[in-house]
Amino acid sequence: MALFYTQSRLVKDHPLNKEWIDLHYLSDKEMRLWWSAFSQIIVRDYEENGMPPRKGTDEVDIYRQFRSLVSCDVDKQISRDTTDGGAVILNSLRIPAATHFFENMYVAKDKQGDKWISVMDVFKNPLEFDSIRLIKNDARFVYSDYASGRVSIEEYISDHYDKYDFWFHHPAKKSKHLFGKVHGKVSDVKSLAATKVLDKRVLLDLEGFSDSDIVYLKQITRGTRILPLGFTVFQSSTIMAPTNFPSVVAKTIYSKFALPKEGDDGVIIWDPSMGFGGRLLGALSTVDRKIHYIGTDPNSLNYFHGGNSRYGNLERVFKSEIRSRRDNFTGTYIK
Repeated sequence: MALFYTQSRLVKDHPLNKEWIDLHYLSDKEMRLWWSAFSQIIVRDYEENGMPPRKGTDEVDIYRQFRSLVSCDVDKQISRDTTDGGAVILNSLRIPAATHFFENMYVAKDKQGDKWISVMDVFKNPLEFDSIRLIKNDARFVYSDYASGRVSIEEYISDHYDKYDFWFHHPAKKSKHLFGKVHGKVSDVKSLAATKVLDKRVLLDLEGFSDSDIVYLKQITRGTRILPLGFTVFQSSTIMAPTNFPSVVAKTIYSKFALPKEGDDGVIIWDPSMGFGGRLLGALSTVDRKIHYIGTDPNSLNYFHGGNSRYGNLERVFKSEIRSRRDNFTGTYIK
């Protein structure tokens, strides 16, 4: 069993990981069939390979994050509030490495209405949830941008046809962000589709609108597939995965307050709710003092037969990269 996950090849390279523009123009029936089949691949990747529906990163970058956290200047993470003399600990250094040791975050359940569901439940029961419509219509503005310029639709497409695919959006109301964006009448778009300047599929975007209605040109880099960009939508639509405690914040707290007493050569830190390792990673990275980290957590999925745990895996891998930590850190992890 791998000690941590990195990036999935199964899902991203799978033929069902379609180009976004093709998914956008599926019928409702075709979309439901695709979503059901694609969800099965995501579930299989999780159950067989321990790979959650997340973009992830590679092993080299995980080690780089460890080193970046160790070298972080905690004084730069503290901001003084001049109004009352207080201080705020920032989270300006994003270090998600701990999360890669806890793929089970995606089976943690949260209450939605009268049900308790997890991110993985969405994929196991795909037709009960409507997450995919957010991707089909790019409702979170993940895939496509409005085309900008004071030119006609035809001129813009002619200049950018080799790079982008195009579709059309009719906003419910005009707003400031549409100023300077390429637009035209529905009748203009129909003419361009008739002369094959545009793929005729764009006519599906115009259904229900009159010829005089104004639509805006949206562009997407040609060849863009559903994943990995879609992972951000999956994680924040029907149900959100738990968030991890920021390791840089934990390190700042330990550095400032977990100080050895005079005559002692180290400190003991007790974490009463270890969660998914964010605070543990903060303690591991506080390398300028000897630490005995004692953590408790009731989540049985974080422990393995034989006494090992995901927390132990994080400690072991961290010490394999930051060798100076081998002799002055011990961890005790209690279920």
